[in-house]
Amino acid sequence: MRAVLRRELQSYFHTPVGYVFLGVFLLVCSFVFLFTNLFAYSGEVLSFLKQISFLSLVLCPLLTMRLMSEERRQKTDQLLLTSPQSVTSIILGKYFSAAAVFALALLLTAPYLVIVAAYGTLFLSETLTGYLGFLLQGMAFLAVDLLVSTLTKSQVSAAVMGIFVNLLLWSCDMVTALTSSAAIAGITKFFSLYAHLDGFLMGQLSLSDSVYFLVFSAGMLFICVRVTDARRFVGE
Repeated sequence: MRAVLRRELQSYFHTPVGYVFLGVFLLVCSFVFLFTNLFAYSGEVLSFLKQISFLSLVLCPLLTMRLMSEERRQKTDQLLLTSPQSVTSIILGKYFSAAAVFALALLLTAPYLVIVAAYGTLFLSETLTGYLGFLLQGMAFLAVDLLVSTLTKSQVSAAVMGIFVNLLLWSCDMVTALTSSAAIAGITKFFSLYAHLDGFLMGQLSLSDSVYFLVFSAGMLFICVRVTDARRFVGE
C-alpha cells in the first residue's frame, strides 16, 4: 500500500491536478474568510467551515477522477492487478493519497485560525471538532468518487459523474425538508452527508456521526475492491 500511496502522491504534484485543487480550494476559502470573518469582524470559524462545505462536493471528484479511470484507459490497471500487492492495498493506497491532499488543503487554512486567535477569541475545541467533521465528510465524498472512477474509463466522465453523484447526496437534505413521508425523510436523512456534518459544525463531537462517516467510506471502498477484483478475472 505504501508504494501505491507514494506513487499517487507524487503524481498529484508532477501534474497540475494537485496544484489546481489546492489553488481553487484556498482561493475560495480566502474569499469566504474575507467576507464571512474579516469584513464582518466575526471570529466564528464554524460559520466559515459551513460556508465552504460545498467545496467537498465540487472538488473531491478532481482528486479521484484519474485514480482508476486513467489506469483503465491506458490499460495499466492489469499491471497493477497482477502485481504482488492485493487489490485492497491498491485501492487503499490510492484512496489515502487523495485523502492526504484533502487534509493538506485543510491544514493550509490554519493561518485563518491564527488571525482569529490574534484579533478575537478562538474556541479551539469547537474549531477542531468542526475541522474533524469537515475532514470525515470529505473522506466520505472521496470514497464515493473513487468508486465512480473505478466504474469509468475517462477522467472527464469520472469527474462529471462524481459531481452528479455528490449532488444527489446533497439533494437528500432537500428531499428530507420537502417530503411529507416520515419513512422517505428518514431514508434521505440517513444518506445525507451534510445532515451528519451539522453536529460538527455546531461544535458538537458526535460518535454516531463519526462512525457513520467511517462506515460509509469503508462501504464504498469495499465495493471498489469487489468491482476491481471482479475485473481482474474478466480482463476488462
